[in-house]
This record gives sequence, structure tokens and C-alpha cells, in this order.
Amino acid sequence: MATADFFASEFIQDKEMSYFLEVSKRENVKILWVAISSYPYDLTPLNELQCANDPSKPLDALSEADQNKEMTNICKKIVTLMK
Repeated sequence: MATADFFASEFIQDKEMSYFLEVSKRENVKILWVAISSYPYDLTPLNELQCANDPSKPLDALSEADQNKEMTNICKKIVTLMK
């Protein structure tokens, strides 16, 4: 789940981001992320990974009903990838 705070974290940037990118490439593991708030994601390493929702329509920009629909869609994507 990606937010501006996510990218502001040195730990995420220095440790977790590089680890997940490396694992996704080395072991062909599918990693999805979720755009929670607006951010220039295309300028970050997340751009290399599939977003589970449309990053131009982050969850916090949607109504509560649309957030619920989108979370259902995200869950379905995850289940499909697990098969």
C-alpha cells in the first residue's frame, strides 16, 4: 500500500523497496502494490511492478462505495494471481 508517507520512509527506500524488486526479478514473484493516495509513482521503483488499482485513481480519491468496489477488485486480482 503506497502513500507519500511510504516513500518518505528511509527504511522502505533503503531496505524494503530494493528487496522486493530484487525478489520479483530473481524469483519471478508477482508483487502487487496499491495506490492509496496521489503520488508520482511513475518516477519511483514501483513503476516496475504491477499496481493492483489504477494509480491515477488512488483509493483516497474515491467515494466510500467506490473504495469498497475497488478493494473487491483488488482482492479478486490477488486471488487470480495465487492460482
